[in-house]
Amino acid sequence: MSMGIRLKLPTKGMLKYGVYGGNYVRALQAKLDGVMDFAHEITSEQFGRTYETWDNKPEFKEEKSYKIGQMNYKYYTDDKVYGYVNNGTRQHIIKARKSTYDLAFTWAGVAGRNNAKTFPNVIGSVAASPPDYAFFSGPFVDHPRVAARNFDKIIHDRVRPKIVEATRRAFSQWMRE
Repeated sequence: MSMGIRLKLPTKGMLKYGVYGGNYVRALQAKLDGVMDFAHEITSEQFGRTYETWDNKPEFKEEKSYKIGQMNYKYYTDDKVYGYVNNGTRQHIIKARKSTYDLAFTWAGVAGRNNAKTFPNVIGSVAASPPDYAFFSGPFVDHPRVAARNFDKIIHDRVRPKIVEATRRAFSQWMRE
């Protein structure tokens, strides 16, 4: 699973008017660095809310790059569990690795009673209630599907307009200097 934001900036037109050079480039770079810091701040805060109550927190990485005409920012994780929650899973059979052992799960005792920590299309996570019973299923269990949470899509749609606006402000300030 990965979430990325890619913005194309109108720097090619500025080359035509000769405003690209030494101090101008350094000043623009400083403004864009500020935008990248802002992008990290709001993106990491949004993703952090999705696994706030998890015991095993996924590790996120970021990539920043500049090219003439565009700025790239990517914030992502390769964590498998986060991918399963974000993208969802289909119904599937889980088999014990050694068939002589039964699978054991904690369970609330009633189908559908276990509380999820996350919900589809909601950015955030809540504390789940502890299960009531230990359940032994035998050498396999039919695992129900997990509905996709779509964290990456929702966060992208929330964050992108803010970063675009911050980029416009940075260019506007740079042009006035």
